[in-house]
Amino acid sequence: MKNILAAIDFSDVAARVLEKAGELAKATGARVWVVHVVTDTSFISGAGEVPIPFTVTDEDLPRHFPSEQGKLTEAVTQLKEAGIDAEMLLVSGPAVDRLLAVAAQIRADLIVMGTHGHGALYKLLVGTISEGVLRRSGTPTLVVPSKPA
Repeated sequence: MKNILAAIDFSDVAARVLEKAGELAKATGARVWVVHVVTDTSFISGAGEVPIPFTVTDEDLPRHFPSEQGKLTEAVTQLKEAGIDAEMLLVSGPAVDRLLAVAAQIRADLIVMGTHGHGALYKLLVGTISEGVLRRSGTPTLVVPSKPA
């Protein structure tokens, strides 16, 4: 195993996702790619009389989302301090599509992500990112539950 994609959303389960990805990376010598997807990057510029919508590009994400960039940096720093080769990616767009694109780009051998344990009605109406990745990915995917067993 060479590359593990750890998808995090900064929720309570994110720490468990990073822990599991780190364990697997240590055991296999893989690099962990810590990825966060910003799903809404549309802004309205109010500089003039007429508001102008604009979308932030991936290159500009750290500047427009410094909190997310800081949290990613912190996560990667913790992995590196534990002796794990780690990189971070802050990307934007539809979460499932972007995670699958990044997995292909880095040639991920494994995707590690969390689930929040929403109820059946939520899944019926909204679905989940984890479920979307599981259905569409050809890459093995480990889903870490929100609560320990």
